[in-house]
Amino acid sequence: MIVGLEDTYYLDAPVRLLAQELERLGGDADILFVPGRDHVDLFAPHPELYPAGLVQRIEDAMWTRFRAAHPQSRCP
Repeated sequence: MIVGLEDTYYLDAPVRLLAQELERLGGDADILFVPGRDHVDLFAPHPELYPAGLVQRIEDAMWTRFRAAHPQSRCP
């Protein structure tokens, strides 16, 4: 889950609660709080967290998980 810390719909507050509850339960969800981003500009490139843009970061993470689960695959 990815949320801007300045979300214009104030979604960062419930995501913080969710993160706390998941931690209490021992969950392993990845939650990224992006400083200085709101609901509208969250996908724009971030110089430190995702310089190629958020969509590219998500795609890279998905391919990494796929390759780990399917080492014999010839996918890119």
